[in-house]
Amino acid sequence: MSQTEDFFEHQSSQQNLYEELLKLRAKHESLEKTQRNFEGEDLGPLSMKELQSLEKQIDRTLSQARQHHVRTY
Repeated sequence: MSQTEDFFEHQSSQQNLYEELLKLRAKHESLEKTQRNFEGEDLGPLSMKELQSLEKQIDRTLSQARQHHVRTY
């Protein structure tokens, strides 16, 4: 492989890594936002539909935790 091909392959690889980094940062921010919402923080900007969805998720999680607790004890 020539130096030019090596250079472009390296550049392409770096670009792919950078794009993956951006995706991971966005996912991380989304997960942090969701966690804050589950903790009852930053609820103001959520729509009624989003609040209802969050409530359902919390109810399901609480139900699963209770079932696990009953099976454990």
